[in-house]
Amino acid sequence: MRKAINITPQMKEKICRCLLRHDPDIVEIDTVHIKYFYHGDYPEQVVEEFEGWHKRVEEFVKGLEEKGEPIRRCGP
Repeated sequence: MRKAINITPQMKEKICRCLLRHDPDIVEIDTVHIKYFYHGDYPEQVVEEFEGWHKRVEEFVKGLEEKGEPIRRCGP
């Protein structure tokens, strides 16, 4: 079981800025967050959708690490 992480608004903003700097197409994550979390408009295949997003973000982070660009470098 994955451990839940409490992400503050400040952390979310920093993560979004970092992701956008590295991959402008990743902004879709924020759209999905708003659609699902705020509006409760979840897809019928929730587990499959979650796994797809988890894999996409995991690959993105691995790519940054391989390039020597860890997430922690993404600041204001």
